[in-house]
Amino acid sequence: METRATTMHTLHPIENFAEPEVHFLKVEENLPDDKAHTLHIRYFKSKNPDAPTVIYLHGGPGAGSDMTQAQLFNPEDYNIILLDQRGAGKSTPKGEMRENNTENLIEDLEKIRELFGLEKWVVAGGSWGSTLGLGYAEKYPERVSVIIMRGVFFARAEDTVGFLNDDSRAAKAHPKEWKYFKEETNKLLKTAGLPFLPEKISGDLNDKNSPLYAIINSYYDLLQGEDKELAAQAAGVFTFWEKTVSFLQPNAEGLSWATDPDGINMGLTEVTYMKKDWFLKENQLVDDLRIIKEAGIPVFIVHGKHDLVCSPKCAQIVKDNLAPGQVTYFQSEAGHAGSEPDTINYLVQAAKLARPLVQKNENENKNETEEKGDEKKKSAHMKLSMMNKDKGLAKKLVNLDIEELSKQKKDVKNVPVRKLS
Repeated sequence: METRATTMHTLHPIENFAEPEVHFLKVEENLPDDKAHTLHIRYFKSKNPDAPTVIYLHGGPGAGSDMTQAQLFNPEDYNIILLDQRGAGKSTPKGEMRENNTENLIEDLEKIRELFGLEKWVVAGGSWGSTLGLGYAEKYPERVSVIIMRGVFFARAEDTVGFLNDDSRAAKAHPKEWKYFKEETNKLLKTAGLPFLPEKISGDLNDKNSPLYAIINSYYDLLQGEDKELAAQAAGVFTFWEKTVSFLQPNAEGLSWATDPDGINMGLTEVTYMKKDWFLKENQLVDDLRIIKEAGIPVFIVHGKHDLVCSPKCAQIVKDNLAPGQVTYFQSEAGHAGSEPDTINYLVQAAKLARPLVQKNENENKNETEEKGDEKKKSAHMKLSMMNKDKGLAKKLVNLDIEELSKQKKDVKNVPVRKLS
C-alpha cells in the first residue's frame, strides 16, 4: 500500500546517541596484508536491553557511511550498525577493487551478523544499499526480520544506463548540465588519448558495445589508465553529474561532496561495478523476490516521486511481486538523494512502524522454536515409551527363549548316544 504521513518526521537528535563502539573486521585472507580488506564498523548500542539491531547499508558503491543514516532510527528502539563496505569510508585499503564484488559484500554482512551474535536483524539501505540489502535477504531470508529500502535499484542493464543516455529522464530534465557533462568527458578523453563520445548516446540495451553504453565504457577506460590524477578527476566529474540529478532542488553541499575523497572514491568504485554488471545476473534480484515473498519478510520502501537516478518503477515492481500487505510504500516529494526532507520524513516513519513488526516476528520465531521444542519432547517421550514397550517385549522373548532352550535340553537328554567309529 502507498502511505502518506500526517506528521513531518526529522532525524533523531545527535545528542541522543552514545559514542559508538568501533570494530575492525578483516574479511579477506587471499590478499597481501597491506591489501587485505578490513571493514570499519560503528555500533550504537541502545539502552533498551530488548532493542533489535538494524544495519544500514550505504550507497555508491563506494560512498561510505555517515551519521545521518544512524539518525533515521530512534536509539531507544534500535541497536544501530553503520558499515563502511569494502574499499569505502574508513574501511581499508580505500578504493581497493580486488576481491571487491557483490557476492563478497553479501558474505561480509553475514560475518558481521555472526560477529554480533544476532539471530536476526533489520536490513536497511538506500540506492546501491537497497541492491545489497535485497541480495543479502534473498540469500539469507531466515536472518532478516524486516527490510527498509530507499530508492530501489535492481542493477539491471536498463537501471544502469537509466541516467546516462540522451533519452533518459535525467538528460531531458537537465539538458544544460547533461551537455556540460559530455563536454567535460570529451576533454578528459582527449587528455587520455581515448576516442570521444559518440554524437548520440543511445542504442541497443542488449549490446554492451553500442553507443548506449558509451559513458560507462569511456569512464571505465579513464579509470583504468596509468594517470591516477586524471582518473581521480574523471571520477569526480562522473559523481558530479550523478549528484546534479539526485536532488529535487539544487544542493551545493551535495555537489561539493562529489569532488571530496569519498565522492571520488564512489565514482571509481561505481563505474567498476557498472562495467562488471554489478557482479549480478541480469534480473537476478527481481527473479528472487519470490524468496522474500515466501519468507514473509515485511518490506518498507521510500522512493522519491521525482527520482531520476533510480526509477520509481522499481519500487512498484517490488510491490507487485510480493504478497498483498507485505509492502508499505511511501512515495516522497523528492528526488533520489536520501538527505531530502520528505525522504527523511518517511524513512524515520518507516523505522518507527517497523519496530513492532520486528517484535512480532521475534515472538513468532520464539513460539515456533518452543513448538519445535515441544515436538522434540513429545517425540522423545514417544521413543522412551516405545523403548519401554520394546524392553517388555524383549523380556518376554528372552523368557520364551529360555523355556525353549530348557525344553530342547530335556529333549537332548533323551537322544541315544552314538559312538564314533
